[in-house]
Amino acid sequence: MGTSSGDFVAHVAARAGVDIVHAERAARAVLSGLGPYLSGRSLRLVSSELPPLLSAELLAGESRAESIEERLIGPGTSLAHAHELVASVCRVLTETLSAEALAAIVACLPSELARLLVPSGPEAPRAPVQPRYYADDNPHAARKLSSAPSPTGGPRR
Repeated sequence: MGTSSGDFVAHVAARAGVDIVHAERAARAVLSGLGPYLSGRSLRLVSSELPPLLSAELLAGESRAESIEERLIGPGTSLAHAHELVASVCRVLTETLSAEALAAIVACLPSELARLLVPSGPEAPRAPVQPRYYADDNPHAARKLSSAPSPTGGPRR
């Protein structure tokens, strides 16, 4: 366990763009919703890597009768926003749990939940952005138009 409950919730709040109260509610709902899918070794492994208060939510896990998103729907929280909250909590879980714990939890979940817990790969390195000038694309940029010969062969005026 490398993070406190407060740090975990603050990270969820930052990812989801919500206040601490909503982030804590989301974290608790997601963990209590994931709990019933886990058992035995998987449950012990995942709970051992969570802060104690959040581990208790996972271990207390409610039934699967209500989806995790439905647990979050309420005044000011639509189904789409509830899904975003679930995804934010899952993203923080992927950043918090070990690879072994993630593999254990993903193996037990239905595919729609498991895909939220697959860690994203490292970002591809980007080339530094260079300012572009129109002259850069012009093969004749070194030659000024005013010094070019006239198409008619006479002097430019």
